[in-house]
Amino acid sequence: MFHLPLKTIISLVPLALAGNLYTSTAAAGDPSLDFGDAPDSHKTLLASNGPRHVATGPTLGTERDTEDDAQSPLNGTGDDVSDTGSADDEDGVVFINVDTGATVTSLVPGSMARATITINGGGGNARVYAFVDFNGDEDFDLPDEQVSDGSITFADGSHNIDFLVPANAAIQVSGARFRVSTETGLTADGPAPDGEVEDHLVGIGEGVLNKTTMNEQVFEEVISQEANLNIAGVDSNVLGGIDLTDQQAIINALIAAGVDPTTIVIDVNRRNDGETVTTETDITTTQTPGTIFVGDFVNDPCNIIVILGQLNIMITNTTTTTQFFTDVLTISGNLTGGTCPQPYPDFNGDTVVNSADAVQLIEGLHVSKNAFDLTGDQMLTGDDLLKFSLSWYAEDCGGEQ
Repeated sequence: MFHLPLKTIISLVPLALAGNLYTSTAAAGDPSLDFGDAPDSHKTLLASNGPRHVATGPTLGTERDTEDDAQSPLNGTGDDVSDTGSADDEDGVVFINVDTGATVTSLVPGSMARATITINGGGGNARVYAFVDFNGDEDFDLPDEQVSDGSITFADGSHNIDFLVPANAAIQVSGARFRVSTETGLTADGPAPDGEVEDHLVGIGEGVLNKTTMNEQVFEEVISQEANLNIAGVDSNVLGGIDLTDQQAIINALIAAGVDPTTIVIDVNRRNDGETVTTETDITTTQTPGTIFVGDFVNDPCNIIVILGQLNIMITNTTTTTQFFTDVLTISGNLTGGTCPQPYPDFNGDTVVNSADAVQLIEGLHVSKNAFDLTGDQMLTGDDLLKFSLSWYAEDCGGEQ
């Protein structure tokens, strides 16, 4: 039996064939052949007369690679690990539960099993030869281990091969070999003039794998602040240690620095600083007592073979998108007794701040005209009156003295 990875595998490797008898070329090195990659006890290497196909004609699935000999590791993963032409060229065979139609990785002793094969490029002349190591002795020598003998031809497309798993089949991770060719009379080893060979791992036992994948999306914002202090005579360090999200704390610090509170204006503009996206995968598993499985659900949860019992795998992919912003505070104002407060409160346009402007301001208080809002808070309050009174007596504003 296989004592190796957990990948439901298929693979191919090339060997050279020549002449009408399709005998192997004496030396390895012909890169035009497709080989298997089961352990060499199944006769896989060129030196063991392993199965090899000239890379032409029908394929199992859509991919076929070529090698000059079977590729290590000889455990059903050699082709993929070596990547000799296709990262996963064993794409032509899957095992199916006959009753439910679901894809399985284990066969149940004493029950019917199904292999669904996909053929391409055979022109209606493709023959399929299939073997399963039921007794776990790491070969395909027994007659009942051949489950398809190539006696019929298949058209391109998907086809089912149904077979009985012996009741006394060994509980194990077993090897399975599938060959497609237009040639008649092929066995589990030896050359073929065309086609492809795929070696798979399959469990034998009443194993159930339940795998669930959840994809979660998380969005979060990170907001920072920065301040631009535009008040002549006030050092920007006055805001050192101040929480810039607390505007009252900013105003208090400015007042302490001698800034006229009626002149303080804080404008806030949010800047988009971009985003980062991270994905984390969390895997949790549960299993019934006595479960036997092969594989690595931490590093390779997609390729588990459950031989006995039930294994449940929950894969949670969490994608976190973090958006970064900066609130930019632009702060202006005047020192107490300094220049004229803005906006300039000459409401009647006579270039001076006087009682006529005061009359208009008072009238504005009754009708809520925003034109008389001197503090920028969208309201007419006592703060606007205070600001006006300071302007009235400020020489810089041309006010009455």
